[in-house]
Amino acid sequence: MVEVTIDRDNDSMNITFTGFLDVSKIESVYNELTGSTITKDNIVIIIRDVDNIDLSFLQLLHAFLLKLKRGKKSFSFQWDVEPEYFKLVEESGFIADFNKISNK
Repeated sequence: MVEVTIDRDNDSMNITFTGFLDVSKIESVYNELTGSTITKDNIVIIIRDVDNIDLSFLQLLHAFLLKLKRGKKSFSFQWDVEPEYFKLVEESGFIADFNKISNK
């Protein structure tokens, strides 16, 4: 599931991902994400309450981050996931790639 909210205190947009973030739900996650209008320059990506996560979600997230970067948006992450899910994120190289994208 994707939920988009505005944080008026920090003048940012929060995009929260929850639930099944895997190939079984990637089409609906993609549709929800692409149906969202980005109205702020600062984006906080929150990943929490995850039932499952796989590389299909990480690839989608990577493409989304590149789109944000092209649009001159800044972004940050809040990870609140079980250690085994975060290990997948680290071992897949996503953390290193995220740092590379955000430092350009």
